[in-house]
Amino acid sequence: MLSVIYGNKKTQISSLKGRYLRVTTFVSFTDSSLCQQSPQLLLTELLGFLT
Repeated sequence: MLSVIYGNKKTQISSLKGRYLRVTTFVSFTDSSLCQQSPQLLLTELLGFLT
């Protein structure tokens, strides 16, 4: 039972790491167009990307 919980936590952490990596890539990718975009729009895009 304990190993199952630990396994689930491990996969959760790895998926979180992957998500964080995708977000940082996404942010650095859109960094060049930050000046043209409004912060609200960028935040909405980021939220849509996260979920």
